Amino acid sequence: MSTEPVDPTPPGKNRTWIIFFLLLAVLAGLGILVPLFYNLSLQLKAEDVAAARQLWQEKGPADYDLEYMTKLDRDEPVEYRVAVRSRKVQWVASPAGLVLSEQFFDTIGTVLGCPVRCSASRIAPAEELTGLHSIDAFFALIESEMRGDVAVGGNNYATATFDRVYGHPLRYIHRVRYKSDRVELNVRLLSPNEAVELR
Repeated sequence: MSTEPVDPTPPGKNRTWIIFFLLLAVLAGLGILVPLFYNLSLQLKAEDVAAARQLWQEKGPADYDLEYMTKLDRDEPVEYRVAVRSRKVQWVASPAGLVLSEQFFDTIGTVLGCPVRCSASRIAPAEELTGLHSIDAFFALIESEMRGDVAVGGNNYATATFDRVYGHPLRYIHRVRYKSDRVELNVRLLSPNEAVELR
């Protein structure tokens, strides 16, 4: 009789490598699917924008100061500082300089009792500035981009976070699929009592 130990696995039947590669394939699949589903969960929905805009219209202040940064494609970010009174932009400060609204000068002229004009600054209608540099303008931009996405089949990526109290956008990112087209907007809303430092 033989005293050698008997191997319970028949020769050539070790299948641990199959389990290893199956586990590796499952983990690779999860590595692809988890980020995909996560990004899809962040995708901006029209009802989120509508709810945020409604909250802004109901609870948003008419007078506020605004600091925001835009970044287009691969360009350097551009920072703006804005004063809004009665939902109309009074002035905009940017790296290109200071732009004052006609209404701003009219208000100062009324207080002083004579017309005031300034040649050092650019002057623009308040409606023009409000259409570009206000929370309402940001909502118009977001809604316009969403309509454009629907028109091309909705494959672009857009995400946003909104303030829970007033509803204004805090951060918005829109990226066109398969291109380098990208828009990023970061917003900070201040009360008029907080000083907005002009640099």
